[in-house]
Amino acid sequence: MNWAEFVGTESHSGSPSIAWGEWAEEFQRGQNTNFGGSAVLDRIADGMGVTVELQNLGDAQLCRDLTAHLEHAFSGRPGDWRVSIAGSRAAENWELRVEGPYGFERSYTLSAAAGEHEPTTIRTLVLRLVPPANP
Repeated sequence: MNWAEFVGTESHSGSPSIAWGEWAEEFQRGQNTNFGGSAVLDRIADGMGVTVELQNLGDAQLCRDLTAHLEHAFSGRPGDWRVSIAGSRAAENWELRVEGPYGFERSYTLSAAAGEHEPTTIRTLVLRLVPPANP
């Protein structure tokens, strides 16, 4: 038995069994984000060369808005970019990290008191941190 048959014939996560090919197609359409019983919500990859990682922010709608704003900010930039924002329940500051081509790295602490947890503000800050896009 090969891996696809193994995955397709048994349910190992307590969820209904689904063939591997069907799961992959549903995942690509955004219909099935569950793999092995754990939701794939902490990493959202985009075809435009930007990966957005959001950890411990506490609000699903905020995460969707942040992802949309950041994808738009990097839509015209060549190369592979990675943006990560890590929140903490113990503190109201978030850590922003931007990595890009040619070893580009920047980090910034986002303060809730200064209003820096809003998607438009974060987008503006990120655009100030990265070099200008080539026209």
